[in-house]
Amino acid sequence: MLENRLYRHVDWPMVVAIVLLCAIGITMTYSATYDPVTGLAGPQVSRQIWALGIGVLAFLVTLTVDYRRFSNSTLWIFLGFLALLVYALLFGIVGGGARRWIGVGPLTLQPSEFGRIVVALALATLFTGRGIGTRTPASGRCWC
Repeated sequence: MLENRLYRHVDWPMVVAIVLLCAIGITMTYSATYDPVTGLAGPQVSRQIWALGIGVLAFLVTLTVDYRRFSNSTLWIFLGFLALLVYALLFGIVGGGARRWIGVGPLTLQPSEFGRIVVALALATLFTGRGIGTRTPASGRCWC
């Protein structure tokens, strides 16, 4: 599943720094929520550990996915993202004084969080010359 070329392109010092920051964060959460009377830490520690596990899983998934294969469907991904934002605006759950959450079963989803990825993908597609209505200098043709 994971090819050798993937290991060569990972910035391992950054991965080590992220692991150390996560360990420090969990340790600090444990320290801040520890109750000496009961000898237990608060539920925030287990929540952080679950979030770390989900983050590691997301890291492995994004490591194996080739982002370039999404360049042909960037417009549809961007339009889907805009549809999620409009849905959240019209039918979303109010949180923190603003209507910005979408209920998905027992979870709530904030679609604007996907905006970072979608906008980066759209800009990458636009700047590589494959964007909607862009012209390449070599051919002069429109990629409409």
